Amino acid sequence: MSRPRIVEPDSPDGGVPPSRPGEAPSTLKVPFHPGLVLGLFVGAAWALARIAPIPIPLPDRWLPILPWFVFTAAFALAAWSFWTFRKGATSADYGRKVRTLLTGGPYRFSRNPLFLTNALLFLGLTLVLDNAWALSLFPALLLTLDRLVVRREEAFLARTFGEDYARYCRRVRRWL
Repeated sequence: MSRPRIVEPDSPDGGVPPSRPGEAPSTLKVPFHPGLVLGLFVGAAWALARIAPIPIPLPDRWLPILPWFVFTAAFALAAWSFWTFRKGATSADYGRKVRTLLTGGPYRFSRNPLFLTNALLFLGLTLVLDNAWALSLFPALLLTLDRLVVRREEAFLARTFGEDYARYCRRVRRWL
């Protein structure tokens, strides 16, 4: 496993120093926390499953097992992501100073493994609910996360880490 490359925002190759007036801020602000977005979609999925139950057309023998594979993948990806944050001496919390551009661990394969975790958790829940209406919300969840959080986060990282982030984006896809 490769060690995350640590790039300080105020280093010569790390973009603009966030402490200068008029320069890139050192913390990311988003209109809605990704956990809140996920929670709203989970609530909508649960309501749809209660109001208009339409089973997902999967073989009955798969439905009790498949969600647990999805949940296991989500929790493993989350643990790996948070471990990478810890190893990189930075925080996944919005509002905390961003000091490191993570390029190792799951960030070698996806620029947004924690958003993939949210997507997997939602997908697992829709399988537990066994409701096609709830599953139909999945593309809307991805689009909402992308527009409200991911794009803003990427713009922030581009301002903070400059060319290092641009090179990273050329190597690693946004989702998978």
